[in-house]
Amino acid sequence: MELIYRDMHGKAKIEVSDEMHTEVNKIWDSERKKLRKDYPHVTYTVDEARTEETAPGPEEEYITKELYQELHNAVEQLSPKQRETIRALYFNEEKASEFATRTRRTKATVSINEKKAIEALRKILL
Repeated sequence: MELIYRDMHGKAKIEVSDEMHTEVNKIWDSERKKLRKDYPHVTYTVDEARTEETAPGPEEEYITKELYQELHNAVEQLSPKQRETIRALYFNEEKASEFATRTRRTKATVSINEKKAIEALRKILL
């Protein structure tokens, strides 16, 4: 699945797994509640694709850009093993078993690192 957003260099796409898309939406739901207080007239959604008619306005683009930047900054704050795990499993959609084999870790270790990384992201972002 692709997350599509606009950054300072134009439109950008990030390939992520369905599970990561779900996690991002959970985080965004929490952020949207906070943002709605200040910007009640803006719709905060993540669409798989947007047409020209449904393209976000400047304010929504700015907020979306900020949310993606927060996500990327949060991933950078993870430990190196957690960051590597999140990037492999969610951004690169690598299977946990393949990642474990490639990095010479057990599947259990990969699973533990993934769970700790997701919990750390929640703490950082919420």
